[in-house]
Amino acid sequence: MSRFFDHMNHHLRVLTILLTSGIVLLNISQTTDILAQDITQQPQPTSYQVPSFFLKSPTLIRSATSAKGPASEANYHFTIQVPSNAGQPLKSVTIIQQLNVEKIRFLPQGSQAFIGQSFHRGTPVAVQGELIENDTDGVKVIFNEPILPGNTVTVVLRAINPLYGGVYQFGVTAFPEGNDQQGLYLGPGRLHFSMPGGSS
Repeated sequence: MSRFFDHMNHHLRVLTILLTSGIVLLNISQTTDILAQDITQQPQPTSYQVPSFFLKSPTLIRSATSAKGPASEANYHFTIQVPSNAGQPLKSVTIIQQLNVEKIRFLPQGSQAFIGQSFHRGTPVAVQGELIENDTDGVKVIFNEPILPGNTVTVVLRAINPLYGGVYQFGVTAFPEGNDQQGLYLGPGRLHFSMPGGSS
């Protein structure tokens, strides 16, 4: 009789082990399914954008104005040379007035550009001019067709001269074509305006 009970106990232990294993396996399977769902529901990383930058800096070679009189409408010329080894075409330029006694009023819809030196107008380049967001002290000029390395381009801003003359400076930054553009500050362009009555 004792052998019978021993035999039954053995079978019960085996059955308990099998049932326990089944529960463990079921839990593992359910956990795996949950993890798989969590992974698929996670936002997938976007493709990495390679930064675009100049290998050789463009150069601001001249700044000039078509008129120096106080409060008169004028064209401000900023000539930029893009070296042949720049590595990237020039896509856009920002021109921002630096702190002075008077804020100049820009007319971005009058923005222009052409290939060549200031006041030696060459082939026109189509552009879009816009006031920089949250900053009315500057204009962003975007070239519809990027300026290829080896070219010189003159950006023309339409503006109203300050009433109080003197030297005014404008920070010029160049941006290459491509994603995640890395702007490169080219330095200040300086313009000299007359005071009321014709004095400098």
